[in-house]
Amino acid sequence: MTDRALYDKNDRTRVSFVREVEVLRHISHPSIVSYLHSFSTPSHHCLVLERVGGGDLFDLIDSTERHAQLDERLVRRMFGELSKAVGWMHGVGLVHRDIKLENILLTAEPNLDHHTPLIKLTDFGLSRFIDPSSPLLTTRCGSESYAAPELVTGRPYDGRETDVWACGIVLYAMATRRLPFDRERGCKDGEHDKKERKALLMRIAKGEYDWPSLSTALDDPQANGTPGSSQGQDKNRYGGLNCRLAMDLGGSLVGFWLGILGRGRRLSIFGKTSG
Repeated sequence: MTDRALYDKNDRTRVSFVREVEVLRHISHPSIVSYLHSFSTPSHHCLVLERVGGGDLFDLIDSTERHAQLDERLVRRMFGELSKAVGWMHGVGLVHRDIKLENILLTAEPNLDHHTPLIKLTDFGLSRFIDPSSPLLTTRCGSESYAAPELVTGRPYDGRETDVWACGIVLYAMATRRLPFDRERGCKDGEHDKKERKALLMRIAKGEYDWPSLSTALDDPQANGTPGSSQGQDKNRYGGLNCRLAMDLGGSLVGFWLGILGRGRRLSIFGKTSG
């Protein structure tokens, strides 16, 4: 639901709403939220989507108890569904440009017994169709913690490649309950915040991140799923590690993430080849 006054005054809000309506009206995929209807009232423009009742992936990861239920098979299935949805989008020339934990909805509590999709990708306000023969874009958008190096350095980018990078961030977060590129928690003064942001962008540009070691997980008092590890904290940060999941995924899926760090290999993840 978008306020009409804001819609009329703000070009970005207007473009985002119109774009989301037009994109969702013309696509259909089991792991993408479905468009139902759009209408206007004297005070608002409204977009009606299918009900997806399981919350979002951020909330799942932010909850120590819920995250402890994840094992490698569930993570593989959920990430596989996301990969198929993104690969399908790219196949029809659509890029999302805002893939993040908060934009991945859960249809139910993750369970391998479910025969319907576990996740639904949503929020297509920054999405757009591209010409595969001339795919480079210049508008910088999306969340910085999920941004690929070419985005933070201001270079023209292929939205398919930056989508795949963001998927890698999601996978890392599912395994470790934190983001590989993120600012520290806590209130900082403006000057300190600017320096911290600059340092973050430099780490992204260089692809510098840490994969939590097993010893780190074992030493962490919250590693075994102690309740309250990150409840009530900023949605840009994750506290603690699920030791079991970190051990399960550290060897088998970290290679996937390392592959994503190589920009020239990103399109091949979903069956395409980068030039």
